[in-house]
Amino acid sequence: MLEHVRTEKQVVLDDLYTVSHISKITGEEKRYTLQQLNGIIRTYTSRLEEAELLGDEKLVDSRRKSLRYWKGKRKTLMEKIPLNV
Repeated sequence: MLEHVRTEKQVVLDDLYTVSHISKITGEEKRYTLQQLNGIIRTYTSRLEEAELLGDEKLVDSRRKSLRYWKGKRKTLMEKIPLNV
């Protein structure tokens, strides 16, 4: 289901069942479903645990930030999804 979202300069269609992510590397937009986000979060949780075992605080901090980012994306998506589906 798509809904119109109006911004000051343009009208875009916003998918209620995906959330946007802009790649820092390519600058391209990709949209993720809840299932995809859950998989990404599992991956980053595992990577964080590995970093903690290594005792590399810089790596731990980086992976915590990444995990927090993806959990934020999931929260954003969950707030968009209609409850009566």
